Amino acid sequence: MFEGFSEYGKSGFSGIGEYFEDTGTVPDTPLIELLNLNDKNLKPFTKNLLDSNELSEDVQSLLTELSRGINALFQFQDILDISLDPDDSDVINRHYPYFESLVYLRESVVSWLDRNVLAALTLLRPFLELSVLHIYWFLQCRERNYKPYYDWLKQDKGKPSFRDALDYVFDNVPAKVWVTEQRLQELKQVISNSYKTLCAYNHTPKMDESITAKSEGFGNVSLEVFYYYFHIVTILLRQVVYLFILTYPMSLFPIEKHTKWGFGGPVGLFFDKINYTRLETYIGSENITTLKQALSSMPYVESLIEWVDSFPTLTLEEIDADWERLGQDEPYFKKPDVNNLFQRLAFMKGYNRSLTWAMNYIVEHTQDVDIPNEVIEKIRKQVRNW
Repeated sequence: MFEGFSEYGKSGFSGIGEYFEDTGTVPDTPLIELLNLNDKNLKPFTKNLLDSNELSEDVQSLLTELSRGINALFQFQDILDISLDPDDSDVINRHYPYFESLVYLRESVVSWLDRNVLAALTLLRPFLELSVLHIYWFLQCRERNYKPYYDWLKQDKGKPSFRDALDYVFDNVPAKVWVTEQRLQELKQVISNSYKTLCAYNHTPKMDESITAKSEGFGNVSLEVFYYYFHIVTILLRQVVYLFILTYPMSLFPIEKHTKWGFGGPVGLFFDKINYTRLETYIGSENITTLKQALSSMPYVESLIEWVDSFPTLTLEEIDADWERLGQDEPYFKKPDVNNLFQRLAFMKGYNRSLTWAMNYIVEHTQDVDIPNEVIEKIRKQVRNW
């Protein structure tokens, strides 16, 4: 994990970066690490639940499934592109809805682990709304500029209803014509139905929806209710991950950027093999294969792969030299215990994720506090046009 950028806020930002060899076995990330939980602050019930030595195989399977789903969605932070041009130069807070959706997802799961099931269910609705809203603004602004997005973000103008946002997303999702209409409509229907279900817990739940009725008592959390949340969140997570794949089809075609650009290159745009492996582990090899076959002929995918192939492949010596170059500009890259390629790739990913989180939560103060110039400079350095 890379921990840094505390100058951006009181608590700072951190990012998990990983890079592992292909041994045929993919290591799972424990929920306590994935959600950045402090073991000292966990309730006894939660500690027992997360103690893998005490869990039944069924419960361990549930937690593994949930962890893999969260991890798969987390991977998309690496593919969010940032482009700079004279008419669209603002990169601060560009992908805020996506990152804020992860915050709500984390808080929801933590509430569930603490047996606060009603709170957990209530938090899933804004998670879904923010996920769809992120894709809506991405599709709205990719062909023009991000002015409408910033009008919403800074002036609360132009936000669509969830239904309108969902309709627009499914009418304009990049992979729309490359998958079957039936499967696309099924995906939309499940998301829409999930939203209706979640709305009950933000408004007026009926008797059959009441957590108290399901638990047969005030303040009780029955096993049925505990598993009910898991059922809801796993269905929802899988559909959101599928929607992100259709929005970012290059997630299915991993590129090892360091072999072309060292530790620089374009921001976002691609998954590496670790991102891809996390995605495949979650949705399964068969689903991955089906989607890859459907999306491999997309002009967008073909043109990007062709563009990457046009660059010469770097030697290991050239990649090492690029790391040394980074160390001259930034002390973060001079750590003595980061001395082989895999460690460097993992460290770089953690660094970039920390930076991306930070830049999406910078608040422009209009009174006494300004964004430090060095903060902006660090961000600008990372946004390298090709």
